[in-house]
Amino acid sequence: MTLRSILVTVDRTAERSELTGDVVLCLAAGVALTLPSPGGSVAARVKAMAAGCSVVCAAGIEDGTGEITAGVLDTTTSAIPLAPGQVIDVLNVETASTGAQSGWVLGTPIPGLLARTGVHAPVRLATAASLPAYTASAAGVLTADANGALSVDSVAVANGDRILVKNAALGKHNLIYVVTDLGTAGTPYIMTPAEDSNAAALLPVGSSVYTQAGSTLAGTTYTLTTFAGVYLTDSLTWA
Repeated sequence: MTLRSILVTVDRTAERSELTGDVVLCLAAGVALTLPSPGGSVAARVKAMAAGCSVVCAAGIEDGTGEITAGVLDTTTSAIPLAPGQVIDVLNVETASTGAQSGWVLGTPIPGLLARTGVHAPVRLATAASLPAYTASAAGVLTADANGALSVDSVAVANGDRILVKNAALGKHNLIYVVTDLGTAGTPYIMTPAEDSNAAALLPVGSSVYTQAGSTLAGTTYTLTTFAGVYLTDSLTWA
């Protein structure tokens, strides 16, 4: 399966020179999506719906930050495996965009595409009950009121985990977070709003996110059903 031919068929607007494509490609079990040699600008969001999916690059790719730095591209050409539910954004960049080189940019997510598609990168865990008591900063960073290691859905978190909080004491804190400090007997847990959940524009009603693990919620996809649009003021409901 080759990306460019699919986009030509599905949505020609995805071939614009900027990252404005609306295409979401859902890969069935075992499908390898081939990214051909660069030629024009193509953008899409890819979601693995089952096990065995991968993305194969026929040209160099950037390191996955979602940005091109000084036109330097990696030379990776091997298959990049995708876990079930994993979402990745792909962008084919023309030579003019990078100066001397062209190639594919892979990121999770690439800025600009998430707000158009509403498909978030997966979270490791989602809350099944309220978090232990916390205090929120003006930027939405949650710091526990007491020391102790954090568990979500009966699973111990790790630093760097993405967590969907959907049972917060205050609905305005029902966001996707990254664990900054998992907490210990001597330190509180700290969670920071994720890069795809730190502004109202990234949280359109209808946004969805897949949960990878948990004792009861693993494999569940949650959709944002309610949000009036004022960040850290209005309540959000995920169902």
